[in-house]
Amino acid sequence: MVVSGSIAASIVAVALGPACSTPGVPVSSDGLLSEWSAASQIATDPAGDATGAFDVTSVSADSRGTILRLRFDTGNTNANLQSGNAGDGTLRIELTHGASSFTIDLRSRFAYLDGDTGNTVSWNSIGWSSAPTYAALDYEAIFDAGSAFGVAVGDTITIDFSGSDSLAAPVSFTLTAPADPAPVIDTNRPGNSDFRIASINTLNTGLLNGARAPALGRLIVAMNADIYFFCEEYNSNAGQLASIMDGFFAPGPVWNIEKSGDNVIASTFPVTGVPTGSTRYASALVQLPSGPVFVVSVHLKCCGFAGDSSDLQRITQAQDIAQLIADFRAGNVNGGALAAFAGAPVIISGDWNLVGSRIPLTTIEDGATGPGLVAPQVRRLVGNENFTWRSPTSSFWPGRLDLIAYSPANLRRLKAFSLDSTELDVGTLTALGLQADDSDASDHMMLVSDFVMTCGADTDGDGAVDLVDLQNVLFSFGQSTDPFACADIDGNGDVDLSDLQAVLFSFGQACGTL
Repeated sequence: MVVSGSIAASIVAVALGPACSTPGVPVSSDGLLSEWSAASQIATDPAGDATGAFDVTSVSADSRGTILRLRFDTGNTNANLQSGNAGDGTLRIELTHGASSFTIDLRSRFAYLDGDTGNTVSWNSIGWSSAPTYAALDYEAIFDAGSAFGVAVGDTITIDFSGSDSLAAPVSFTLTAPADPAPVIDTNRPGNSDFRIASINTLNTGLLNGARAPALGRLIVAMNADIYFFCEEYNSNAGQLASIMDGFFAPGPVWNIEKSGDNVIASTFPVTGVPTGSTRYASALVQLPSGPVFVVSVHLKCCGFAGDSSDLQRITQAQDIAQLIADFRAGNVNGGALAAFAGAPVIISGDWNLVGSRIPLTTIEDGATGPGLVAPQVRRLVGNENFTWRSPTSSFWPGRLDLIAYSPANLRRLKAFSLDSTELDVGTLTALGLQADDSDASDHMMLVSDFVMTCGADTDGDGAVDLVDLQNVLFSFGQSTDPFACADIDGNGDVDLSDLQAVLFSFGQACGTL
């Protein structure tokens, strides 16, 4: 590839800094592992010495204040941390400091102090989460060691594993780094946004629940999206939902609803439903002022683990959705009535329940045999984590069950976050018209994302691939992306060579000519 003189001259200007992208956060549990360096590795262990499904060979550690993050491998792409076959055994993380100890038993799904399985602590009380939720070779886990068993900055803890595998020898790690303030994203739409979507699992027909519906309504109104995706609306019908949405926004425009099974698509703009023949997803073409968008609201099969019957159902459902998108793009849905819109961008959002294998997501990401969508991380409005589900009563710890996937060729994601009202300050709650416990109306958090309709390499959505786009990619090159992710053109979680190539190959062109 030859870099033209105009591009070479532009590269010099990169010192101006990025228009919308910043380096990723160093301490988070998101399943993206590129930010780990060799220096963070604290232990190795021989492969092949495990007595169960988990064979740990490498452990890394990082901390900020008393927040401890671990990375470890399991040697097994087919075993989930939280659930699986009884013969897999368990994997326990063993931490000690002085006379105190703290154990996290991953398969038994509980944590306890000082070797006493009756002295348990809740996941929420220590801020524990891990990623990814699906079966993988490598995992990240994060929690507050100070809340867990009283360690402080400057203390040295001993780390080991037990159960399926243990380290050749316990290793020490000292918490020396100062605490980082939690990053905060504002909820305002970017000025160049074309439209906003919001998505939430309403928890067992929450929009008809007299006790919980007002809180869900405040969340819905506060985000003021153009398209809403709901699931678990089992016992409501389209007419009821239109009336409920009208009531939330009254006085306001009439709401249009497409519903299949418990899945809902709602918008004040024209909605043309596309029959799916499935209760696991609903689909429609939504005619926004900026252009048409083909959307799919999903609620894939719950529960299980990699390779079991629930996982196989999720895989089949993802394959069916991929075929639905292929049919839409070929102009073959609704008897060909939507063929003129076959090039419209595609968005899938909802509760994917990715607790088994990664295959359902891989099916949607595959550009050769599937629709080639991307599903970048969506981080919390306050803080660095990406989990979207949490329950104070479940033995399962918080995880990323809800995703937004979209076509990167004609959509650019400008801002994305998950909304948890419990972590907002009084001023923000008042400005948004929310109450602190509104997000407790569901066990899922609302996902929000702003989009601009554009070509893939146009990172800032101004309609052309120019200096600003090159600047965004170069400034963040080699980094994991933040929630705005504008420089991550291919949505793989990193700003890398493929993103730079996308800009260079299209440099100087307007989106309409690409």
